[in-house]
Amino acid sequence: MASFCVGDVVVSTGAVSVACRVHPRAFDVPEGLWHFGLGHRPPYDVYAPNYRCNIPMTTPSVKNHSMLINRVSNGVYWLDNVRWLTGVPTARSRRFVQVYKGQQGLWGGGDQKVGRFYYATFRDLLELRVVHAFRLVGVTWQKIRKTAQYGTERFGTDYPFSDRRFQTDGAEIFDRADDQLEKVSGAGQLAFAEIIGPGLFEPVEYVNDTPVRWYPAQEWGLDTVGRAVLVDPKLSFGAPVVQEHYIPTETLHLNFLAEGLDAHLVARSYEVSEETVWHAVRFEEELARRAK
Repeated sequence: MASFCVGDVVVSTGAVSVACRVHPRAFDVPEGLWHFGLGHRPPYDVYAPNYRCNIPMTTPSVKNHSMLINRVSNGVYWLDNVRWLTGVPTARSRRFVQVYKGQQGLWGGGDQKVGRFYYATFRDLLELRVVHAFRLVGVTWQKIRKTAQYGTERFGTDYPFSDRRFQTDGAEIFDRADDQLEKVSGAGQLAFAEIIGPGLFEPVEYVNDTPVRWYPAQEWGLDTVGRAVLVDPKLSFGAPVVQEHYIPTETLHLNFLAEGLDAHLVARSYEVSEETVWHAVRFEEELARRAK
């Protein structure tokens, strides 16, 4: 149960305190708050309690409370935040969500926007990593779309690129899409394995070939954090959390700053190890660097 406030204060969402800004009309919407996130100011005053996603509560599209809860409880991310986490340019994420999910009905279809603003789901994050890898070597959107269609038929899922079977069967599916890749230099064909390598699958945890958790710091090569921080759509609305007690990294980092960079005091307050606090701090610092 989220409490609420007026102005810039610290409010409570269960056992965790977070910084927020809420318009006075949020008194009619208990969930109306938004987290401060790396200086990114969203365009509305009232927001759902979600990790830097900023879904406005006041637009007609989100009047249905159960619809809102279903969205945020499955991991929802503002497109700028997709860039921070995955490195995929915002324009590319927008094209993926707007054109290929919205207009063409691929990757699960559906209208993924609130008002004028588009968002991505947890599965979108993982799909976009593969789409981005294809685009970096010059694969056209049309050929990516064909590959996705064949993958959907083969695996029986709307999200074929993030299915674990794509790592082993993807080359065959890619060939079926009648695609021939050349290196940027134009010197010969580029093997599928050189584009879609194990680095896209090792940081992901699967259950029956379906991704359930992602370890972004491992993918970034941030060895000081590794798998100590995870993203799980069922935990904290998809926010990055530490392994110990699943506390959001943002929460620990904000308290670390508030306590004068005293990791020991934060560790005592949240009953976690100092190492866990440092994992959260290093993760958030890297996230801030990637946001620039």
